[in-house]
Formats: sequence, structure tokens, C-alpha cells
Amino acid sequence: MLSSACVSVSVLPTGTSLAAALEVSRRSPTDYPQLDPATHRIGTSLLSHTPDFPRPPINLNLYEEVPNTVSLTWDHSPDIKEDGSAHYVILKRDTSTATWFTAAEKVYSNKYTVTGLLPGRKYFFRVIAHNDIGDSDPLDSRDSWHINKDKGEHAFLYIFMCGEE
Repeated sequence: MLSSACVSVSVLPTGTSLAAALEVSRRSPTDYPQLDPATHRIGTSLLSHTPDFPRPPINLNLYEEVPNTVSLTWDHSPDIKEDGSAHYVILKRDTSTATWFTAAEKVYSNKYTVTGLLPGRKYFFRVIAHNDIGDSDPLDSRDSWHINKDKGEHAFLYIFMCGEE
């Protein structure tokens, strides 16, 4: 019965006819190693997983722990946990410009505090998962984050400047 026959292809030296390269065996298909979907293994050979772009992280939250900084937390991309070389890139953008600037690279956790933010400015933030293949789609903050002007700092500067006169 042809439906139960299995075909194997052997690589033979140049000049060998295709008909000679095909060997038809009457072995049952169950005699061949089967794919284990849980481990992606056939017999003792490991199926190679084709790398792909990572999926983006989700649920970005912003909050202030220290003045003039913003702490970001998010839920991991499943691909970051599975790939040891994968990481996150954090970007920031002042609302007055369309240009994104890198705040941090190679972040392996799901929390990062952005520093160096200027008082009185509004910022958007973006988290991108990155692996050897490339970048995920960005996870963007929905609203801008306003860095308040610190009145105490301005008063100190005023007093300091008055003391120099």
C-alpha cells in the first residue's frame, strides 16, 4: 500500500540520477521518530527554532519616586525571558520635539528610572524589546509626564546669587 510507504532522500555524488537517489521503504510511518510538540525534538535531534523579532512589552506605568526623575515599569515581553541576550531599550522625547533620545540600553529588568529630566518640561517615554534579530514594536506612554519646577531649588539659587553681590 503506497500510503503507508515512507520516502527518504539520500545525498549522492554528482552524476547520480534522481531515481537512484530516492529510496522507497515499506516501513510504517510510526517507525520514524515523531515530533514532540512540547520540546520541539525529533528523536535525539533538536529542531532549530527560527529566531524572530521580539514581541513588545505591555502595560507601561510611570511614577515619580525622586524629584526630576520618572520610574517606568512594564510587563515583560515573553521573548525577553526566553532569550538570555534579549533586553530593553528605553527612549524619551520632550514634547517640544519629534526626536526620540536613548535614555538607557541593555535594561534586563522590567523597571527603569530615567534621570536628567529638565524641570518644567513634558516627556513621552518608549520601551522597546531588543534581541539579535532586531527591535519589537514600541510600547509608548499614553500621556506626557510633566516634570515640575522645584521652587525650593530656585529660591536657593536666588539666595546664592544675591550672596555674591
